[in-house]
Amino acid sequence: KGDFVSLALQDRHLEFRYDLGKGAAVIRSREPVTLGAWTRVSLERNGRKGALRVGDGPRVLGESPKSRKVPHTVLNLKEPLYVGGAPDFSKLARAAAVSSGFDGAIQLVSLGGRQLLTPEHVLRQVDVTSFAGHPCTRASGHPCLNGASCVPREAAYVCLCPGGFSGPHCEKGLVEKSAGDVDALAFDGRTFVEYLNAVTESELANEIPVPETLDSGALHSEKALQSNHFELSLRTEATQGLVLWSGKATERADYVALAIVDGHLQLSYNLGSQPVVLRSTVPVNT
Repeated sequence: KGDFVSLALQDRHLEFRYDLGKGAAVIRSREPVTLGAWTRVSLERNGRKGALRVGDGPRVLGESPKSRKVPHTVLNLKEPLYVGGAPDFSKLARAAAVSSGFDGAIQLVSLGGRQLLTPEHVLRQVDVTSFAGHPCTRASGHPCLNGASCVPREAAYVCLCPGGFSGPHCEKGLVEKSAGDVDALAFDGRTFVEYLNAVTESELANEIPVPETLDSGALHSEKALQSNHFELSLRTEATQGLVLWSGKATERADYVALAIVDGHLQLSYNLGSQPVVLRSTVPVNT
């Protein structure tokens, strides 16, 4: 007895059930699921009304019984959420109509956009192993190269490349270039080049000295420049991304930045009072 929500496979049909206190709603898929193939299922509930959708098919609607005295529109759940089975089916609500666990593979469970099948969310698991029939989990190793992560997408997969690699299987290495090379440098959104913020005294319009540091006998200076001049050529298809930035690693400090925002170049800087933002009207990602 009591409130519950469940999804079960009955005679090759998926059944979405829930009870808000007055009786169970039973929403059953119109077509049987294809055995041995990945099936995407979406469940929704808003008050007494619910919906079940299998793959790209139509939504099947249902509703739990209505009560005259009490609204019964809220789920009051006290037990944990079980996926794939339960420790004791005799203690589950009889209206859920389940007496055995699921025999198959479950790839992804998300609740409100948050993934649940992650180690930090699991309280306990009993004899659960990885599904060996997917490219990401096969015994010989997944197809992603150079330390990339393999993310399942039903029967397919996506490789998440580490910095310095690209391509469908992260097979393409970005060739490192030195600062003096005249060739164009390739970036993938995670790579970068770092330069020393070094300016000679002849280039300074104003110089603010700071005390010597303990680990250096030389006198360091904070360069307060009156003007800046940057010139570069770029090519991209991205609509967002940082091109260059220089400043202090503290909040509300001076900085100058060039970025691509909504496909347009945007220059922003702060000299200590408030940010100034200048955006080009010419798109650069075409």
